[in-house]
Amino acid sequence: MLQKVRKLARDTMEKKDLKSLLIGILLGFPIVLSFSGHFLFFWSRSDVVKYLIFFGLLILSGVLIGLLLNKSLRTRPKLTNNELVIFLILLCMILGFGLVFRSRIPLPLLPPTMYNMILTISGENTDATSYSKPIIGIRMLEAKSNRAISLSTISCDGDFLEAKRNAYYFELGSSEGKLRCSFRGNVRDAIIFIFLKPQNEGRVVETVFRSDAGMTTQETFYVQYSNNPTKSYGVLLPHTYFSIFCLLLDIISFAIILSLLIYVFFQEIRKLIPRVFILFPAITMLYLMIYPYSSGYIIGKDRTDFQLYRLPEYERMIRDVDRYVPEDASMVIVYPGKYPVSPLFGQNYTRRLLPQYPAPESISADYLVSLGAEYLLMSAELFEKDKLEPDGQLHFVIYGGGEVLYPNYSLYGMLKSGLIIVASCVKQPDCLVRYYIFSVQR
Repeated sequence: MLQKVRKLARDTMEKKDLKSLLIGILLGFPIVLSFSGHFLFFWSRSDVVKYLIFFGLLILSGVLIGLLLNKSLRTRPKLTNNELVIFLILLCMILGFGLVFRSRIPLPLLPPTMYNMILTISGENTDATSYSKPIIGIRMLEAKSNRAISLSTISCDGDFLEAKRNAYYFELGSSEGKLRCSFRGNVRDAIIFIFLKPQNEGRVVETVFRSDAGMTTQETFYVQYSNNPTKSYGVLLPHTYFSIFCLLLDIISFAIILSLLIYVFFQEIRKLIPRVFILFPAITMLYLMIYPYSSGYIIGKDRTDFQLYRLPEYERMIRDVDRYVPEDASMVIVYPGKYPVSPLFGQNYTRRLLPQYPAPESISADYLVSLGAEYLLMSAELFEKDKLEPDGQLHFVIYGGGEVLYPNYSLYGMLKSGLIIVASCVKQPDCLVRYYIFSVQR
């Protein structure tokens, strides 16, 4: 192999075609950095190994690309105007699809960079028995393996309590306030916040992450507990200057390789089968439609997994709705607070949803029939009399602050009216949210 490369380089120098060689080196620069970053762990190597990998691959790619260009420029037949238009259309089409699917390919292994975080807690105390100082745990998950990793050089202005299972727990100085932290992490890693039960419930939490590139990730979520002793929320780390640079390298190298391959393909195939220009776009489109599924990028997670990323505790409820409620059925919803609405419509968005607010004083089978519905989704908390306030209503704190009022329902009365329970999650220990799914008795 080395002898062939040496011979090719000598032939190039004998022809004194240094221009093609220089162009090959220039075009090979982003390709070498992109390839070595993904497959040779270039950015995590020592300086000496980096230089050896970089200059070795750069010279090799420069010679190969230079000879390819030299041969094509000397022997290529002239392209007609129609062929040039087809070439440009194919290049733009494939490049556009490539950029879309590029977001699904992981970044190369990069050295950790510094991030700054500000976590703000606000809201009124809704539980007089809870502690006045919130306790927050912070854990980092690696993007590629989704495993917990240690936070490097984490520094927060809260009172450090303990480190347990790669999670660092801090106590805020007051029931409302800010937690400022700095740590090293990688792009697309997830920071998991763990809110312990002994803290004020009904809190609005806002997090802001800032990288060295000035890019931010800002998330707002509402912390409210049911029977679960802890609540966890995940936030992805934003891009840095270095990660943006690596993304640009991948895009540029992809465009260069694609242009060279299509150009060579045009030069060779046009001599044999001119009609392939009609078939090639169709074959390319079909391949690009099948590739994401065959490669596993899309089928790795189903539609419900993506929609429940922010509210994973509702997964069991969504799965039960998909399992017991037909996709073409109508379903009444009486559920206070924030819940994922989109997955309830079904895979093809054919299920008809009828949220009821203000909630009716009573619900029966006749009430569902009058609305043209056959199924009912309700929160199990609406049947608990011990949560009634002096005004005879159930008070629920909504997302972003404020209250909504709901009446208390009789489970026995609803069953007696002609409703039956088709699914529920109420007393099981793994019920993160409690609910009933009813249907009209036929």
